[in-house]
Amino acid sequence: PELYSQLGWLYSKWTPAVRVADAREAFYKARTLGARSRDLYGHWAEMELLKGEFQKAVELCEEGVLKGASLDPFVWRLGARAHIRLGQARERSLMPDSAKKEFARAREMLEKAEAFGRSIPDKSKTFKIRLELATARRDEGARRRIVEEWADALPDDPFRAS
Repeated sequence: PELYSQLGWLYSKWTPAVRVADAREAFYKARTLGARSRDLYGHWAEMELLKGEFQKAVELCEEGVLKGASLDPFVWRLGARAHIRLGQARERSLMPDSAKKEFARAREMLEKAEAFGRSIPDKSKTFKIRLELATARRDEGARRRIVEEWADALPDDPFRAS
């Protein structure tokens, strides 16, 4: 199953154009054969997110944390980002209650990412997505607090928002 996960990742990164159908087929085979890793769920969800398939990315991240990637901050952050994008899409579709639910689930997933991501790069990436969530929610107060907290926690982070 891991070979199919890797093959799916390879197709998802193919240049000059992603081989989406081939990647999906390989990822599906890996899942069918019992793969449970970040290589499957994280990379498949990342491809779907980049292709604008927000609901599919959410489903894959949610499945991933239930089936083996529950301690991986990458999958939790990716799930949060997918929920943010889905919430923004729901707002554009005039579904504000649904958007709020997606933003709330994004926050829950970010809390898990913070709990499991103890390295400096993990913390930096989590701050970035927290900032994306505050921006999506149009919460300027939260944006300011996150920027200040980020500066205090990681003063030398070159990726820190100002």
